[in-house]
Amino acid sequence: MSGPVLQARDVTLRFGGFAALDKFNLEVRPEEVHGLIGPNGAGKTTSFDVITGVYRPNEGSVLLEGRDITRWRSHRRTRAGIGRSFQTVGLAPGLTSHGNVLATVEAVQRVWAPFPAPAARARRRAEADELLAFFGLQDVADTQVTELPLGLTKLLELAKVFAGQPKVVLLDEPFAGLSTGEASERVKLISERRKQARTGVVIVEHDVPLLLDLCDTLTVLDAGSVAVSGIPHEVMSDAAVREAYMGEVVEEAGV
Repeated sequence: MSGPVLQARDVTLRFGGFAALDKFNLEVRPEEVHGLIGPNGAGKTTSFDVITGVYRPNEGSVLLEGRDITRWRSHRRTRAGIGRSFQTVGLAPGLTSHGNVLATVEAVQRVWAPFPAPAARARRRAEADELLAFFGLQDVADTQVTELPLGLTKLLELAKVFAGQPKVVLLDEPFAGLSTGEASERVKLISERRKQARTGVVIVEHDVPLLLDLCDTLTVLDAGSVAVSGIPHEVMSDAAVREAYMGEVVEEAGV
């Protein structure tokens, strides 16, 4: 692997006297899948908010391919190569599956012309078509997203997150509400896509056994701070994780 594609360095975010993140550090390399776990309120989603520019930290910095983006607005970070999904599915209800992916491609590529050149338009449509095919959504390309079941809407959001050839994607509970079979298929797709596109992936997920099959690195957050980070099975064997942070979920992970 080459150098880090994404770094958070000693990031601290305070709301009044409360530190939502306290000296938070994260490093992700191209093709790496980095899992974030921890109790509710540990700062997992907040870390995504800082990385994507929703919040600006009080201290510390965020770097994309070594470039300090701490003061960049969210839309600039998206165009620079940071993709993100949310706990609640964020699709445009008035568009088809294809329309949702195409709109994301155009937004990332800053397409503003009312009458784009035919060749450029064809390239963008081809990228949307390829993403739908990769994620097995070609049969519902022309279906309104409001008519799709939950499993397909979450799959479509994955396709959207990978639109525009991002350098790193942040996935917030992408397997929530899915059956074991559906979640396992998503794991395979994410793993294959990140290798194909050389995209770094950061994933927040409560299904720890699933993360252990997917992640190269695992970080445990507690009260906004990194408790432990490293090789997933070694992290889950850490005494502090077992006793203080994850409770029964360690036993469920089988380590």
